Amino acid sequence: MSGIKYKRILIPNKNPQRHFGVDFFADVFTGSFPGRKYYAAPIDIDQTFSDDLPKPKTDIMFLFKQEIAQKPEGSIIGFCRNPDPYDQRIERKELMREFLKLVLEHNMGVYVETTSDLIYDDLDLLKTIQAKQVAVIAVPIGFSNDAVGNKIESYEPSFNTKIRFIHKLANEGLTVGVIIKPVIPFINDTEANLKEILRRSHEAGARFVFPTFGIHVHDEQRVHFHNLVDNEFPGLKNIYMDTYGMKQILVSGNSVKLKKAFVFEAKRLKIAFGMKDTIKSIKPNTETQMKLF
Repeated sequence: MSGIKYKRILIPNKNPQRHFGVDFFADVFTGSFPGRKYYAAPIDIDQTFSDDLPKPKTDIMFLFKQEIAQKPEGSIIGFCRNPDPYDQRIERKELMREFLKLVLEHNMGVYVETTSDLIYDDLDLLKTIQAKQVAVIAVPIGFSNDAVGNKIESYEPSFNTKIRFIHKLANEGLTVGVIIKPVIPFINDTEANLKEILRRSHEAGARFVFPTFGIHVHDEQRVHFHNLVDNEFPGLKNIYMDTYGMKQILVSGNSVKLKKAFVFEAKRLKIAFGMKDTIKSIKPNTETQMKLF
């Protein structure tokens, strides 16, 4: 082994009932998801940003093999999206396949948050894992209107592309769902947006749709976020300053109304939407006691 030494690659989830049943988060890449420069969603585990290009950590396969062998069978290993584990910029694209092979070898489940079709190369492994344990794919969607979404997330696939992505994964028999994020006050925090994401995700075969109702803007992100908003939505920066000042948590002023509308629509569509129900749909034998949001 050589280079930087990392304290831990598989980080215990202190409360698996709060993030889709994940037991250990796999911290296997350096670099960041592009959007983390501006904000994070409340549900995001790693809310930090790095300018470095995404790449595997030093000696990552040795460390991953070493640590996963020490974890209990049946554990769910989570690959979250900072950076996207299937990020096109990662040179060693075969790494996720190697990680999944080890998850399967040790009789564990997996949670992957991604919008990248590179995951199609690993469908065989994901289906084998699901047959034995759990394989969950979470797709983040914040905008049903690409004209608005492209101003904030120009690097993201279009809304229709994400819906086709969900449909493909669902048709393969995988457990796939949606995290509605980002929901940014004064930009996409509308009933129409949430309902359209719900409806189309349900039609595509999503098993769950989990909502968020705001963003986190940390001190190092605020200048970038305000510059982005000021460039794309002139005048909105002043509204943010008047409404939120220097607060790091920007909750939609419509959140109460949005939650009511979202719950009503999700129940009408009969799709899991709270974390408790989502985890039950993923791990039917799990007993959880928690709030809806």
